[in-house]
Amino acid sequence: MVHRDAHHTQIADSGAVLVLVNNEETTDVLNYSLDGGDSWEHAPLNHKVRVHALTVDDDGLTPVVLVSGIVREGSHKNEQIILAVNFSKSWKRQCSIDPRDPKANKDIEQFVMRAHEDNDCVMGHKSDHFRRKADAQCHMGLNQVIVPIQEDCTCSEQDFECDYNYALNDKGKCELVGDLVVPKGECLKEGAHFMASSGYRLIPGDSCTRNKGKELDKPIDKLCPRVQAPNGSGGDHRHGDGGESKGDTSHYGPVSHHISVIDGEIRMTPFPNSTVYMILSSSHELYRSEDEGGKWTKLDLAAATKMGSKVGKPVYMVRHTYDEKRAFVYTDTDHLVYTPDRGNSWTVVEHLPSAVNALHVRPIIDFNPENPDWLLFVGGTACPGCHTEIWMSKDNGKKWNRITTHATKCLFARSKQFSNLPAEAVVCANYRHTSGSQNEQDRKGKKNHPDNYLEIRVFDKPFEGSSYRPIAFANPQESDVLDFYIYSRFLVIAVLEHMPDEQGHTTTHLKLYVSEDGNSVHEARFPPGVNLTPEGFTLLPTHGGTIIVDVEGAPSTGDPDRSLGWGTLFASNSNGTHFHLVIEHTNRNHMGFVDFDRVEGTEGLLMANRVLNTEALGKPGVRKQVQTVASRDDGRTWRVLEAPLKDSHGKAIDCVDCTLNLYGHASIISAGPLYGTITAPGYMMGVGSVGAHLGRYNSAHTYLSRDAGVSWSDVRDSETQYEFGDHGGLLVLIDDDGPTDTLWFSYDA
Repeated sequence: MVHRDAHHTQIADSGAVLVLVNNEETTDVLNYSLDGGDSWEHAPLNHKVRVHALTVDDDGLTPVVLVSGIVREGSHKNEQIILAVNFSKSWKRQCSIDPRDPKANKDIEQFVMRAHEDNDCVMGHKSDHFRRKADAQCHMGLNQVIVPIQEDCTCSEQDFECDYNYALNDKGKCELVGDLVVPKGECLKEGAHFMASSGYRLIPGDSCTRNKGKELDKPIDKLCPRVQAPNGSGGDHRHGDGGESKGDTSHYGPVSHHISVIDGEIRMTPFPNSTVYMILSSSHELYRSEDEGGKWTKLDLAAATKMGSKVGKPVYMVRHTYDEKRAFVYTDTDHLVYTPDRGNSWTVVEHLPSAVNALHVRPIIDFNPENPDWLLFVGGTACPGCHTEIWMSKDNGKKWNRITTHATKCLFARSKQFSNLPAEAVVCANYRHTSGSQNEQDRKGKKNHPDNYLEIRVFDKPFEGSSYRPIAFANPQESDVLDFYIYSRFLVIAVLEHMPDEQGHTTTHLKLYVSEDGNSVHEARFPPGVNLTPEGFTLLPTHGGTIIVDVEGAPSTGDPDRSLGWGTLFASNSNGTHFHLVIEHTNRNHMGFVDFDRVEGTEGLLMANRVLNTEALGKPGVRKQVQTVASRDDGRTWRVLEAPLKDSHGKAIDCVDCTLNLYGHASIISAGPLYGTITAPGYMMGVGSVGAHLGRYNSAHTYLSRDAGVSWSDVRDSETQYEFGDHGGLLVLIDDDGPTDTLWFSYDA
């Protein structure tokens, strides 16, 4: 252990200087080491500072470390401060090293990066690195990074990974776990052989030499598992008269489809681990399919519940989050009905305590991960002069008890990751006063009572009564709670704070407060100069216990075709309190949708779109120039996508220094994963264009990657909607540029 407590850390002067400063409390000293951490010295900061960051140049070459934070005492109290600490005079001479041709000497030592105990090779090559000796009495003072000496190694078992459809067995060998992939043009007759994958492939980016080394990826001769069509595809099938249609797909067997006509727009709900789907249409009709959408049956709730027309028409449907067989439907006659068996039977919740709230507080029903029979219902009184009523049931709606009123949002506090509160705990955004004259919730926006502000309440034992405890944060009377989120391992609270500045003018700032335990909160700290606005931040999907937020950097016009919106993406540390930059100039729209996606099925793979011309936006005739980048290390480094060499017709693409750029969530409404799915690892699809930046949607093409985005193929010269099926064994496209009567599919993409 170097120091107790959490510290900001930084490395300067090419590793010659190590710097620490306290990250838990105000400090007036900076700790540094000039001998690789063997001993530590203190440098005074001359101010009591709550330090927010230590900064050096991107490559860590500079001997100057910038300390940024807020002064907490003295005449400069509460002012932002930046201190420059210069270590260039710590030694009298410069170390002897040429960064382009490094050699070991009295000042410099040579060391090898290794990943395996039995050899020094990493990704097919040995890398000799050079650094200043810990006890050298010199500073580095370099203007470029020291180039390591690399030497390719002979290929060994560590340079290979399992090929597609192969996985490691308990002996550490790759074995077939899926269907054997047969290339096009092979296996055209019974008893034929073909050169099949050995089960291994060279790791992408590995530079090992094959001379006298391992060749685990050498194809092997195998008997064909089946006979396939000469073109390797299932063909093209069209229909025009409705009903069921079947087409010959050679050895694959027939492909059938069935057309059902449904009145109105549809909202489709799949039931996991089953073939059942349900649809609620905008015409208030309910449909059910037992064969994955092949045939649909219109459900009659009047007959199923034996209530007749009194049951009403369905207007809202939600599947139970934690019981894959259960779903609930709310009707226009204020009845709540549910199915325990994926829509096969329906039962009315007979003792619903009130109608659903008319204040548009959502969700109207919430579910508990610990007990599927525990329900939370957001009802309400009649408007005008109305308010919400929050009810709970521990027996799937047979009995209810009211825990609070005048709430703008209520959720069960537990999730799969946020689990520190009691199993039945509830979190609400609640007005302080819930009784008295002129205290109707639909008038709260007028601030009838200055001290009647929203607070975050935790009901630890709601089944035993309505007692609660508020979560305290700074300046509650000068703040407006905007929203809260049960997000990853955290409770995140968004607060709009109104505070006077030094001139006495009221200024407004958006702050995020984060809690890991549902008791205490900490203010989220962003780098200096980052300002959040109510409409300008978006919490994005995450995994691994961090918070990812995109902060708006410029307002958008609201015009989807000429939106000026862009942002900056930040990720938090492990306790959600301090945020660091992930990527700048992210593409976002006026509704807060951000072109950022965590690709399912490939760990660490992120996709994002960045705006290249932010400084020119707003000028007449200037449109956004958007470029797609990908990260394979969870956001640490980003690269552009390699453009395909040929188009979908096999013609060479004539474009120098071009990249592949794909549309994201800011432009495309997607009901599911945008680029890939967890059931088909390695497969990715997208709609976009090849060029210096993203082109217009009506001239876009559709692209496919089979290696998790390393390389791409142009598969369709138009914009399409697409889907993956059968664990990647089936890819489906349908044109998105107008009416169509053709669906395209592939079994061997």
